[in-house]
Amino acid sequence: MNEYTLVIVDMQPCFSAANDPQTLDAIAAEILKAKERRMPIVTLEIDCFSPMQDERNPRTHKRLRKLLEGYSLHRMEEKRFNDGSWAVLYALDRFDVEPRCFRVCGVNTDACILDTVLGLAKKLPKGRIFVVKDACNSSHNRDCWDKFTPPNVFVVSNERRVAFKHN
Repeated sequence: MNEYTLVIVDMQPCFSAANDPQTLDAIAAEILKAKERRMPIVTLEIDCFSPMQDERNPRTHKRLRKLLEGYSLHRMEEKRFNDGSWAVLYALDRFDVEPRCFRVCGVNTDACILDTVLGLAKKLPKGRIFVVKDACNSSHNRDCWDKFTPPNVFVVSNERRVAFKHN
């Protein structure tokens, strides 16, 4: 049984928050830790902002893709909406992994991360979803941590390694 699945949300250079060096470092550390423990990793990419967009968005940062290269427990999934929970569950089904516990990181905290986490929480009420605050960022500079309210969702800090809930 796997301990957790690492979910990386929209770390594409078209999002200013995805270009932050501290965020990239924190996510790289999450990837290395997950690989060391042989945990599944699902990378989500939003392919475009709207049906009117002429080109698809750029791929996940090359630095992160390089860390994931050749890792057999990694899947890259595209999504068209903020909520990528269905794509995460699809990827785990392809791995034949029962979804129980997740560590989520990436951008944007107030949009795609929030919607993906809430989607996972609703679809898997007995699952546990840990949002790694130190490995998340937002282009919109919105503090939305108080919206991660389902009882099976926890915001955690890598620095303190302590889970906390916002009320």
